[in-house]
Amino acid sequence: MRRNHSLVTLKEKDDSFSGVIDRLISTKNRDIRDYSGALKDSKVLDELEDLTKEIRNRGRRECDHP
Repeated sequence: MRRNHSLVTLKEKDDSFSGVIDRLISTKNRDIRDYSGALKDSKVLDELEDLTKEIRNRGRRECDHP
């Protein structure tokens, strides 16, 4: 429950948690360090890392072979 505390405090009356996350990631000029530890024990970071690597590799392949 502690990990969600930050999202709970940012959630507005009619917000869903997905809405809070969407708002956070779409906010420009945010320092990622503000959220350090929030997902420490979550598999989301591993999945995000894998997805990021996949997207980068796909982009590199497309640049190499247009």
